[in-house]
Amino acid sequence: MASESKLKTASRRYMRTLENTWFFSPTPIGYGRNGVPDDIICHKGMFFAIEYKGPGKRPTPLQQIEIVAIHAAGGCVTLAWDLEDVKNLFEDGVGIIPDPAGSDCYVRVSYK
Repeated sequence: MASESKLKTASRRYMRTLENTWFFSPTPIGYGRNGVPDDIICHKGMFFAIEYKGPGKRPTPLQQIEIVAIHAAGGCVTLAWDLEDVKNLFEDGVGIIPDPAGSDCYVRVSYK
């Protein structure tokens, strides 16, 4: 597993190779919204979001709330600890999210 910074760089390099893809990285300072995932993406007309985590790191409670809310609204979202998690989202339509039922586990979800 790479550091979160290196993972973000590799992921954004990968996303630049995808056709019909636009993304940005919101900055949660000042008037920004806390808990929003690190990257917000439009890929082939669909909404995607990625929250990157370094080795052994977990999302904050606020990040978990935002991730589950995006999923509930029909967005494709994943937690990513490595580049394979990112590729799985775009290539296989599989994301990893906190359990919407509130347990301390993660669940795989399919967006296909």
